[in-house]
Amino acid sequence: MQGAIQAFAPCMPTLKKVFTENIEGSAAVLRPSNSKIALFFRYAIILSIMLSIFSSQEAMSMVMDFDQFRWKNRLLFIFASERNDPFFRDLKGEISDRKNEVDDRDLVVFEILESGPSTMNTTPMDPQTAASLRKHFDLPPKTFMLILLGKDGGIKLKRNDRVKLEEIFSLIDSMPMRKDEMRQKGQSF
Repeated sequence: MQGAIQAFAPCMPTLKKVFTENIEGSAAVLRPSNSKIALFFRYAIILSIMLSIFSSQEAMSMVMDFDQFRWKNRLLFIFASERNDPFFRDLKGEISDRKNEVDDRDLVVFEILESGPSTMNTTPMDPQTAASLRKHFDLPPKTFMLILLGKDGGIKLKRNDRVKLEEIFSLIDSMPMRKDEMRQKGQSF
């Protein structure tokens, strides 16, 4: 949006002059044939179009950039309408109890709630980002959904029912990349 204003800045002195001249000669302001008024409205329309284009591009860019996590982290998205959702509450408790195992698997946990604060690994997330994630995964309102993305960025699991953390760990541990990680750490699989 800043770019739109800067691009339009050279026209502003002319617009100010046209507007001021037409206010002082109030009879001229009411005549639609006045070329200065027509020019003013033309610039105003162009500016409003440019501002709407730039603001819609900013809204689209609010979707999180998953590439920042690629090849570094697995992403676990837990979507629920509220904290009291039983599937959400149970899984959140398991994750909290097994934090070291979650970290060992390079999992970044997103808790995305429709009402209430959303988080990314316990760090608060702004409501616009949470809403854009819901939209990105095309989730209807009042839906519980669990989505696991692998380090390659692909969806490895998508479920809308109760999921035990052990199931998620088993799936991750069966992945070739995870087996390599475990070998490098000297862990058995």
